[in-house]
Amino acid sequence: MLIKKISLGILSIFLCARLFAGEGDTTKINFFTKYDLQQWKGTWNHKKFDYLDPSKNYKKAFLVIELGCASYGCCVWDYNFHALIGKPLEDYDTLKFGKLDSVTWNSKLTVLDSLWVTRKSSNIEVARLITPYGTYMRAGSNGFTNNWTHPYIFDVTDYIPLFKDSFGLVIQSGGYDGKKGFNLTSNLILIEGKPDAMPKQVQKAYGRSFTFQNETQIDTLIKPYRFKLDANERQAKFRVIVTGHGAQGEFSPVEFYVKLNGNQIFTKRLWREDCDETHLQPQGGTWIFSRCNWCPGEKVIDLDIDLTPYLKTNDSNEIWISFRNMETTSATIQANYSVSGNIIIFEKKPDKDIALIDVIAPSKDKTYFLHNPLCQGPIVKIRNEGTKSVKEAYIDYWVDGNNKTTHIWKGNLMPEKSEIIQLPAFPWMNVDYTSPIFFANLQKTIDNLVTWNDSIQSKFDIPVVFPSQKLKFDIKTTNDNKDNTLKIFDELNQEVMSKVYKGDNKTYSDTITLPDGCYRMELIDYDDRIECGDGLNFWWSTQQLSKSTGSFTIRNAINNAVLKTFNADFGAKINFQFTLNNVKLGEYTPKSNYEYRTFKFPDTIKSEIVTANNNFYWDLSPNPSSNGHLKIETKGNGQEILGVKIFNLNGQMVFQKATKNLSMIEELNLGHLPKGIYILRVNINGREDEKKWIYR
Repeated sequence: MLIKKISLGILSIFLCARLFAGEGDTTKINFFTKYDLQQWKGTWNHKKFDYLDPSKNYKKAFLVIELGCASYGCCVWDYNFHALIGKPLEDYDTLKFGKLDSVTWNSKLTVLDSLWVTRKSSNIEVARLITPYGTYMRAGSNGFTNNWTHPYIFDVTDYIPLFKDSFGLVIQSGGYDGKKGFNLTSNLILIEGKPDAMPKQVQKAYGRSFTFQNETQIDTLIKPYRFKLDANERQAKFRVIVTGHGAQGEFSPVEFYVKLNGNQIFTKRLWREDCDETHLQPQGGTWIFSRCNWCPGEKVIDLDIDLTPYLKTNDSNEIWISFRNMETTSATIQANYSVSGNIIIFEKKPDKDIALIDVIAPSKDKTYFLHNPLCQGPIVKIRNEGTKSVKEAYIDYWVDGNNKTTHIWKGNLMPEKSEIIQLPAFPWMNVDYTSPIFFANLQKTIDNLVTWNDSIQSKFDIPVVFPSQKLKFDIKTTNDNKDNTLKIFDELNQEVMSKVYKGDNKTYSDTITLPDGCYRMELIDYDDRIECGDGLNFWWSTQQLSKSTGSFTIRNAINNAVLKTFNADFGAKINFQFTLNNVKLGEYTPKSNYEYRTFKFPDTIKSEIVTANNNFYWDLSPNPSSNGHLKIETKGNGQEILGVKIFNLNGQMVFQKATKNLSMIEELNLGHLPKGIYILRVNINGREDEKKWIYR
């Protein structure tokens, strides 16, 4: 699998955090750079338009939003932040919008440039976040400075049909806080290539806010949406974003459901109980409290609902969102629900396709602050991109040029669903400390027959190295009679220390001597009165619950020197990993082992797969080759080699040939290439596949 490095030089946040697989060039479209959002003016549209060559194909798309303080200071409150793709309305603008464009308006011909911001458009929401409480950012306290920024990365591949010709990025964010706000940098990252399945069209079903009093009343406001598939379309999904606002709407759970053609196909309780574990902390407001499907400073989680089993392919379909009664004891209800729902339609998706979509740790990505830096088992995320449920995945992972380890995941992942996987520990030997890179790859298996979306990389930081094996943990508890739990785990996630501290407003010291290695420390907090963790210091708890302030420090037990002091305003937990005795990651004797395992197709299954793929099977020889000569041969009647491409491991194409004399055998002389490892990709009967080729 080719690795297309789209970091280094495109976008510092996105590029130094993740690297994705790809076969073609990467296009970056910049819409805003350090742009001040005039939030005191209320919610309105900030628009920038551009033009994209419609002849190009893209296999992946990411919208990267970076927020910082506006030039006149940060808002201290949390506000909705909507990112929408704007398509010019018909008869208002020309269809071919380039660097210079013209439009007739009021009988006058006007020439426009590519950043015209006032054009009318139909807007489709593709991403949503909630801005953080900016008190500390504004004041430059609690670790924040005036140069504070935070990234938000959204996978918007489903919306690639919108990225054709003229389109714009539309930002909606408002809220009064004097003349304060956030600044915005936004880039659309597009990776060229043509995958096995790509959305054919996007239809906007919902895109507004609905006032809520009860389930009967809101049903009179939310109307069903009707859509019909074209003749060659067979599959669809519903991508929906719902958040609750207003006094009760924000702080009360509610259940919503989706019906398609009269059948209830999905239901979910809208509630986020993990706001006290946000990766942007601490914040100045009530950031730790649970809310209706959102947390301050976090991306809003969108939901993908598979519609395919319930679709009518030869008639119109009707989709409908509705709500149950709110879970509240309040006599009055002030609530509204902001609802965005889009129908994503496909011709045909593959049956079995698992995608490796994210590296949570190890990573430089600030959106995974609580998990990094890491020296134990990595954490990755997979998604089922096929139409059938999958039960097994072979995940290879390694660091820099070292040996691979394989984890065999087993479960039952339904279409359009994702899962976060904690991989077992492995030896981090021979790490490149100057610029370490973590690699992960999915093997081709019965449940994963599509390979273009199987590889991912991430740059990462080396965990803290303490100078001593003997550590002292000093904790000053609060006065609220609740427990704090301190635990330490070794490389294999085995518990080596556990201590419970009562909330008695006292200071405790515990000393432990540990052998060289990697360790993870957790300090956990929870207050059942507010149903979340409020750390050892939280302004609201001090004011409303009369709590005292605690502290937590790690010291060198030999000379009592302070090694690490933690911010006491940490919500639910501190998650911290480190190594000891001036021995860095990969320099100690590991407890874990490398264990590489290759998936082997049973002969009967392999035969069925070959038959299903129209005998799509080929071979290359010799491999390895000592003189650069290579023969490609198909293994099936009627198969013809239409083209050959060869890439080096940096993703650069070093050879290309379109075969004119169609045959089942192609012989190449590649002696001019430097000796090394290459990826050879062939096109046989219009289908592409690849193999590794070694020239030595």
